[in-house]
Amino acid sequence: MRQKKIGVLIVGEAHLNDERRDDIEALFNRRLKIFHSEDPDTPNARGVAIVLNKEITETENVVVTEIVPGRAILLETRWHQSEVLSILGVYAPVNPVHNAQFWTTIRQFFEDNPNVRKPDIMGGDMNITEDTMTDILLDKTTLSDGWRECFPTTLKYTWRRPATGAQSRLDRIYVKSGLSKYCYEWDSEKSGIPTDHDMVSVRFSTANAPEVGRGRWVMPIHIVKDSKVKGFIIKEGMKMQEEMEDLRKDPDRRTVGYNAQKLWARFNDEWAKIARERSKIVMPRLEREIQELEAKITVAENSVTLPDEDEEEKATEIIKMHQELDVLVKKRHNWSRENARARNTLEGEVISKYWSGTNREIKPKDSIKRLKKPGRPSRSDAEMAYTTNSHEMANYACDYHRELQDN
Repeated sequence: MRQKKIGVLIVGEAHLNDERRDDIEALFNRRLKIFHSEDPDTPNARGVAIVLNKEITETENVVVTEIVPGRAILLETRWHQSEVLSILGVYAPVNPVHNAQFWTTIRQFFEDNPNVRKPDIMGGDMNITEDTMTDILLDKTTLSDGWRECFPTTLKYTWRRPATGAQSRLDRIYVKSGLSKYCYEWDSEKSGIPTDHDMVSVRFSTANAPEVGRGRWVMPIHIVKDSKVKGFIIKEGMKMQEEMEDLRKDPDRRTVGYNAQKLWARFNDEWAKIARERSKIVMPRLEREIQELEAKITVAENSVTLPDEDEEEKATEIIKMHQELDVLVKKRHNWSRENARARNTLEGEVISKYWSGTNREIKPKDSIKRLKKPGRPSRSDAEMAYTTNSHEMANYACDYHRELQDN
């Protein structure tokens, strides 16, 4: 959740009880808040949970409703400060009869409780195909399969059985029709943990969300070892140092356009430009292997089976590629965990920024949603009096504080 910046995670077959939940929250108290529902008949199996990332998602004043114990849980939380978001997490039964009863129970719950907000988003393991899902539930709701709307002809499977070669898209995310336009980056990928399901995901925003840029660029760690980047930093860095030393010896050469600050800024811009270019070309071998294998799987799953091809042989080959991908993604996941463990060993008991951060409470970052434009009258019907663009808001704030200093 930290690496991929996941705000809300729905977990099916969670195998959680209150004691296990408390143990996990104690371990990740700064980052995670867990709400779960356990199966009353088999508390050590099944179960569904919704995990909130404290760094991204509001975890206070959350309302949780258990609809079907161990199978369906409804969570209401605040989104972008004022928006209300209702999320339904499900882990549907495999048995067709029980599955149909499960969806009937959910539908009946909302009919009997009209004051409960219906889900804006529903996600989890449906354990039925897309067409059957439409017949059972979606014809009576405003939910729609967002991924399928974006990729109407693409084949993508989230579950597979290696022994038989069977595969299906059982894990899906449904959103309210009116919210589809605020959903983007629909994806399905390996999670890096032992499971026979892939993780499906989507980025979700709101109509009132401010326009935010791509953020601050950070150089990938592996680029530090790139020979061209290292060579440039050493060569140009020494050249910059010599120029700074000359300026120190001869201060009269210093001008507004030629000084230590300008030299340092120029050097930073130049090496950052080269690092950006190299990061598009150079990538870790493991990451490259994962991307290449993912591309092969996509092509294989969506290719037309020729008359002389064996369907079972093709399915077996796809399963084999998925197994290879599983190994690579788990390797990457374990590598990331080892790095985090190593850093904690080195810095966890030393007074440092890292040590301070591990003991600081994490809360969602407050963002300014909109700012009144200078000189514009406030009119109730005029959105043009405000801006939601983060760059414009920053410039207006800069101009405001500059005027304060000048006056």
